[in-house]
Amino acid sequence: MDFSRFLILPGIQVQNLASKTLALNLKRLSTDWLAVYRHPVILTETFIDHSRFTGTCYRAAGFVPLGQTQGFGRNAGRYYIHGKAKTILIRPLHQKTKQWLSAPFLSPALLEGNKYQALADINQLAVDGSGGLMERLDAVADPRMRNGIRHGNAVVLAIAVCAALSGAHSYLDVGRWADTLPQNILKRLGCRIGQKERRYVSPGEATLRRALQAIDIEDLCRTVAVWLSDQGLENAATAVADRLQALRHRARKDTTRRQYPSLAGGIRT
Repeated sequence: MDFSRFLILPGIQVQNLASKTLALNLKRLSTDWLAVYRHPVILTETFIDHSRFTGTCYRAAGFVPLGQTQGFGRNAGRYYIHGKAKTILIRPLHQKTKQWLSAPFLSPALLEGNKYQALADINQLAVDGSGGLMERLDAVADPRMRNGIRHGNAVVLAIAVCAALSGAHSYLDVGRWADTLPQNILKRLGCRIGQKERRYVSPGEATLRRALQAIDIEDLCRTVAVWLSDQGLENAATAVADRLQALRHRARKDTTRRQYPSLAGGIRT
């Protein structure tokens, strides 16, 4: 939520009014955001211009200072230097905010507003490394022609499987989920560096769709089921197999889309 001003006029004298008003707004912020945008808010931020304000009410409401800006502003989509450093303050809205934001993959708690819920927390699963999903998917035959292949078969399938575990029910869902992955996760999954972008890029929705339509879906489902079962998630193994089967047979023009909040820039491994 973006307020351009939070101001109580000097003539109003009510004890703790500012911090109380902030606290009441923050108490319902995540619920309101979930109702409108279909995902919760777990961290909020603001800034203080110390040439005009002290920010006492924010500190009283539980905000914590992070540091100062470099004195840039933005106008009409462009940044310019105004020379006035401001202090950035944040306030977690949940006791697990730090844990969720530092997790490699989006926590199911951040997908709370989705119609289709996550089947498992990918952060608790072995995705890479010995015996991980990537290693097991290497054994699934790649039906694609070598000419023009950009991402490895295991990379594409791993993203599709993880997206399905996170609640994806359509190709657009899978593509959207892949778009939310930050650079360190794309590198970890073995994604390529785009020649134009000069950064790691995820497979596009069309690539993910073609791969799932061409793959031996029974082989893929068996491989994923064994991987999940080895981690004690037999129920998730059955559910994700059903989801992958249904996803494969969806129409090409699938317009179903769910919200996946992007945490790029805030996620650490």
